[in-house]
Amino acid sequence: MASSLRSTTFDLEQEIRAILGDAARPQRARLEIAVQPDLTLHADRAGFRRTLAGVVQQVCSQAMISRVLVTASRSGEWIQVAVSDDGIGPDLESRQQALRPIERLIAQQGGSLEVATWPDEGTTVLMRWPEMGPVANEAGRLPLVVRERAPTG
Repeated sequence: MASSLRSTTFDLEQEIRAILGDAARPQRARLEIAVQPDLTLHADRAGFRRTLAGVVQQVCSQAMISRVLVTASRSGEWIQVAVSDDGIGPDLESRQQALRPIERLIAQQGGSLEVATWPDEGTTVLMRWPEMGPVANEAGRLPLVVRERAPTG
């Protein structure tokens, strides 16, 4: 499956702006971006587009949302792209189920996905890709990680 991916290097801010320009969203929702200057990603461009568009579409499908923030930065040997919203979304299990196809696509490229929710305050979906492109683990399989966090107490 991973062999069908075509990795190239592309400018993240340009890709994110293009994807957000095409995104269907509630009229009241404001889309904002914050991208580290001159940030590039070496990955399958079509896969990245499907991934980010899928996350943005899933987030914007919520009824009670007014703001979506997409950030991108380098963290060590990883490129991180996060989509945060201020909406009251579905429960963690429903959110995770909706993101399963996206997490598989990221895993094919050697990355991971993490979901953090705060009841009545919003959700952040954090996607990570290796800076230098996909890397298979020792067994030849790509890592798949989903983490969920919710405040306690």
